[in-house]
Amino acid sequence: MRNPPSKTHPAPLPYEPAPTSVAPSINTTVNPTQDPPPLGSSPAPAPPRRTEVTGATSEQQRAPSDSAESHITSSSIIDNTKQEETTIAVMGGTGVGKTSFIKLLSGADINIGDDLISQTGTPEHTCFELNGRRIILIDTPGFNDTNRSDADILNGIASYFSFLYGTMRCRFSAVLYFHRISDNRVTGSSRNNMKMCEAMCGYAAMPNVFLCTTMWDDVDPDIGMARQQELCNTDMFFGGMLKKGAHVARLDNTLESAQALIAQVFKLTPVALAIQRECIDEGKALGDTAAGILVNEEIAKLEAKRLADIAQAEEETKIALAEKDVELQKELEADRQAYAQQIEEMKLQRLVLAQTRQIEQLRLQVADLEAAGYQREGLWEMFKQARRSFSQILQTYLFPGPERPEHRSSRSSRRRQY
Repeated sequence: MRNPPSKTHPAPLPYEPAPTSVAPSINTTVNPTQDPPPLGSSPAPAPPRRTEVTGATSEQQRAPSDSAESHITSSSIIDNTKQEETTIAVMGGTGVGKTSFIKLLSGADINIGDDLISQTGTPEHTCFELNGRRIILIDTPGFNDTNRSDADILNGIASYFSFLYGTMRCRFSAVLYFHRISDNRVTGSSRNNMKMCEAMCGYAAMPNVFLCTTMWDDVDPDIGMARQQELCNTDMFFGGMLKKGAHVARLDNTLESAQALIAQVFKLTPVALAIQRECIDEGKALGDTAAGILVNEEIAKLEAKRLADIAQAEEETKIALAEKDVELQKELEADRQAYAQQIEEMKLQRLVLAQTRQIEQLRLQVADLEAAGYQREGLWEMFKQARRSFSQILQTYLFPGPERPEHRSSRSSRRRQY
């Protein structure tokens, strides 16, 4: 029957050039792009949570701040057009050390997750000062999350980054991608996170990307070095990005190591990421961006697999009926329903990728009018129309053509009577 669905070692150098075999770019400065056009009708997502920590000394950064906030205010605007401000995105899967790095470097009191459950549902930024410069670290959720689809995660990251770029001209001084060197192999989840990072950054931003290996205390140094060398020499892992100008960095979970990495970032010129340029400058729907195309491809693969699973379950059900195996029939029906539910969820994910801009605009319009409590006739009618439009988009996408949900339900009921 099928089933449904420590050791302590000497501190390493905090920053290392990539192996010579991958020929990294030596010049890490890229030309800044032109200022984007006004945002116009592009959606402006609700600002995500933030944590702000002030103080420039190392001792202040080590201690958690009691005044750390978990929300964003109108005055907390990221604007890295100022010379002294550095905006950095932190990417990678769950449990690779992103939040720990931010907590160590900033001194902020941040919840840290484990290898299975992500503590970062949406991008969150932490502000602090280092060597007289304001640093903004943006912690992004990893893909292959236990509770959210990749489409939802990409939508959250793209909306955040595009909002900053379209409204405040915010570019990134660096993108730090984190990978556990303690992993004895590169999992499918890790590979997916690498691909998404590369797609969101794009070729032009690669000189601003640092591929950071973490958890060196949990592995023998020689084994760790061999693993890092393999990562760097394999195009489908780090190698492809290194050839485009990215850098490799080794973090040993010390403040000095983290600050040394940031010192390297200070030398770089901020650049717009591909996902920002695609959504704002080129006006693409999320599903048409390089990262969105990758997500759509994975959805298509999983959908094909689930359709095959449903067909197999139906064939096995026929045999179970002939053999009058009631228990097996129940198990197969439960499997079939679970697969069908996953396919419906994939339709929602495609909706997120295909209709992000239109739905986000309508959602914000509905939320704003509802939150304001407008009862005057004109505004109330606007609210009702926005809500109707939003519902119609969802209904049209999920149930195209003449077949309505109730028709599908009645047919499913008849099938269960056999």
